[in-house]
Amino acid sequence: MAAIARKEITMEKKMTYVQAIDVALNAIPEGEAHERLTALKESLNKRNSRKSTSMTKTQKENMVIKENLLGVMAAGAEYTATDLTKAFNQAYDNEITIQRVSALLKQMVESGVVTKAMNGKRAMFAKVGE
Repeated sequence: MAAIARKEITMEKKMTYVQAIDVALNAIPEGEAHERLTALKESLNKRNSRKSTSMTKTQKENMVIKENLLGVMAAGAEYTATDLTKAFNQAYDNEITIQRVSALLKQMVESGVVTKAMNGKRAMFAKVGE
């Protein structure tokens, strides 16, 4: 029973700082503390409004690398992350690490562009739909 209750609690949205400040503002009387909390709430709102929604430089680079990885993969063939790293580095005269390729392959599997199958202990990746 405790596990179920704990799971329900974690499923709820966490209270934000702005929401917590609103609760505190409603609980305390007017005064210096009220003014300070109001100023803090305004600064949090201002900070949150400045957050960028565009892609970062690394995210843009990763998109290009993912497209190039798909270009390296032949239709119907299966590859390990090591195979793809070597093929990518040869094709694009680049020195990308296997860790980065593995992370990008995971993203590609989650988006449905690539499939992953286990062959014993080895993860094999293949293009989808070709």
